[in-house]
Amino acid sequence: MTGALGDLLTRVISAPPAGEDGDDALAERILDAALTHVAAVGVRRTTVDEVARRAGVGRITVFRRFGSKDRLFEVLAVREARRFFAAIEAATSGVDDPVERMVASFVTAMRLARGHPLLDRLVRIEPETVLAALAHDRPPVMSLAREFVARPLRAATPRGEPVVAEVDQVAEVLLRLGVSFLLLPDSVVDLDDESATRAFAHRVIAPIMQMNSR
Repeated sequence: MTGALGDLLTRVISAPPAGEDGDDALAERILDAALTHVAAVGVRRTTVDEVARRAGVGRITVFRRFGSKDRLFEVLAVREARRFFAAIEAATSGVDDPVERMVASFVTAMRLARGHPLLDRLVRIEPETVLAALAHDRPPVMSLAREFVARPLRAATPRGEPVVAEVDQVAEVLLRLGVSFLLLPDSVVDLDDESATRAFAHRVIAPIMQMNSR
């Protein structure tokens, strides 16, 4: 289980050829049904029969599309991760200033992560599973996740000039901060209020971004 998250991140970071993972309307309906059911009862208690029933198809159809329950959940996780990062990219598209780009990324990431039905269930009911997956180093989950965070910071650096000092270190701080807010949601920062989250990012996180390399 712990190694699976790293494998999924590896797949997410290297976009597959079009058509992989059954990107058709029926497959999407099955994946939507799986997401709804898993968010309600958890992975262990979810069966292919229940997913098929919720999707309005036969269990054989699910197996033909995905092969197994494990494969179904793997495809679901990759789809949700890609949607997550696509939403962050959309929120920061056209934002040239690296600080504003970071703020937009942080606000969007917090809103999406805290509002995602499956992730919310894991954090509330099985936080130890999330921690174990993040701590596993084969593949290196934190390193892969840090690279996701670092990418927009590097993209916001014009003409190769070091606008953001120590990009990897800044990315790691942002990543660890985000993980802590998810796993320990009780905070003086009202993360359900986007204005408050944005103000926090400007006031507390932005100074890290405004350091210049020496």
